[in-house]
Amino acid sequence: MFVLNLRRVARAFARRHGTHPSGPDERGATLVEYALLLALIAVVAIGALIFLGNTASNTLTNVAANINSHGSSGGGGAGAPAFTTPTGASGATTFTADSSTDTYTFAATNNPTFAASKGAGQTGLPGGVTFTAGGLLTDNGADPTGTYTFTVTATNTTGNSQVDFTLTINPAPQAITSAENDTVTPPGTGHTSFTFTVTTSGSPTPAISVSNFFGSGAGDFATFTDHGNGTATISSNDVDQGNAGSYSFTISAKFGTGPGAKTVTQSFTLIVAVAPSFPAQQTQYCFVTTGNHFWVNVGTWIDTHSASFTVMSNGAPNPALTAADTATHFNFVDNGDTTGTLSYAGSGTPTGGTLTVTATNTVGSAHQAFTIEVQANHDNC
Repeated sequence: MFVLNLRRVARAFARRHGTHPSGPDERGATLVEYALLLALIAVVAIGALIFLGNTASNTLTNVAANINSHGSSGGGGAGAPAFTTPTGASGATTFTADSSTDTYTFAATNNPTFAASKGAGQTGLPGGVTFTAGGLLTDNGADPTGTYTFTVTATNTTGNSQVDFTLTINPAPQAITSAENDTVTPPGTGHTSFTFTVTTSGSPTPAISVSNFFGSGAGDFATFTDHGNGTATISSNDVDQGNAGSYSFTISAKFGTGPGAKTVTQSFTLIVAVAPSFPAQQTQYCFVTTGNHFWVNVGTWIDTHSASFTVMSNGAPNPALTAADTATHFNFVDNGDTTGTLSYAGSGTPTGGTLTVTATNTVGSAHQAFTIEVQANHDNC
């Protein structure tokens, strides 16, 4: 039908342009008709090829784009997942049933999603443990102890792979978990209050006690209370600067009773902190080079019969002492017990000057100046 129509078109074209033969038999086709017919067929064929070529090109482009899209967006176009954490057909990890958070992260190639399931003969995940599609296994610090088995599956659009996994949750250690010290800083005047909480881990719930509490002096202003739930408190509503100092005692936690009981201990220090200061003390000294010893002025000069003198300070915690000395051939040493010692170096000719001692702790600092005079004879002091 298509060829017949083209032939009719060719014949009409020939008549219009005077190329059709005249005569009684118009059924035969002339050479011109066939030539026109072939030309028209060629034009149609070329148009069809161009159309089909564009369609095929667009189709291949779309297929390539889809493949690239799946491969880069986690669709698994690069293949089925393969576990990299853990490696092999199985894996295991250990958590601890305490207040901390434990985690384990599964990983696999080709951007899969993860799921945990209970297989035949497995326990499944315990309560208190969560598993995400990103492969994160997490406990909330309240998980039950024991050994748990389950299967983890990694899946993408290409396929999946599985590992069998074992999670062991160990009991929390029997221990005192709170800090080994606490500091209370009362105001310059008046009183303050404080509460320190002793915490433990492990089971059964321990009985918590304290020793040397009163012997250390802490019991003079503070109380110790076991709450029966694995915690205890050290507290006071009446602390002032008169309680300044460090108080050391021992906290004990006893787990269970009878022969199987276990007791753990912790050395604890309670510090009532007060800024440094200097007490009333002699501040004028005369170093006599005849005999190399100090005389001290207490209204009159008195021989100390010593080549050194002691600087005293107050404060809690014990302040560190440093000295700036304009005198020469003298040494200053911090004794670490709120005192310092200035002494003749033992050689050279000393000269007088001013010794400024600075006492510093976590609360603040204070300064004290001492005058040192050097004479060959105490009569010249």
